[in-house]
Amino acid sequence: MSQFYSDPSREELSWSLPDCETFYLDGSEGEPGNCFVDGDDKPLPEGWYYWFCIPGYSPDSEPNGPFLTEDGAIEAARGE
Repeated sequence: MSQFYSDPSREELSWSLPDCETFYLDGSEGEPGNCFVDGDDKPLPEGWYYWFCIPGYSPDSEPNGPFLTEDGAIEAARGE
C-alpha cells in the first residue's frame, strides 16, 4: 500500500500526515466478511483502489475503484 495526500498542498506542513492509501487487488483477496468484497460477498474486481485513512488507523472509507493505474486512483481521490 502506498500513502499519499488527498490535498498535495498539505505535504509541506510539518504536522500533516498522508490521508489516503492506494493498493492493488488481483481479485483473490476477498473473503466473506472482509472489506475486499462487494455486497454479495464476491471479491472486488481486479485493479487499483484507494481509500481515505490516517496512518495507524482503520480506513475511513470503503475501497474506491477499480482503476487501471495507481495514478488514476490517486487522481480520482484528489478529485473528491
